[in-house]
Amino acid sequence: MEYKVVWEFSEEKFEAGVNALLDAGWLPCGGVSVSGWCETSQDRHDEPVSYSSEVCFAQAMTRAEKAEV
Repeated sequence: MEYKVVWEFSEEKFEAGVNALLDAGWLPCGGVSVSGWCETSQDRHDEPVSYSSEVCFAQAMTRAEKAEV
């Protein structure tokens, strides 16, 4: 059995990657994992000056190994 994890920060790229593997005979293993975090930068007076956040989408995929000829 083959195992692969698809992950992307873009939801559209994530969906495209998963769909491409589905078309190639891969199957999802479990559900989608969504992980997020945020960062805040502070100036010298400890005041927030910038804020950024990221979200990562991940999906485990499996498929039976191809039979050797």
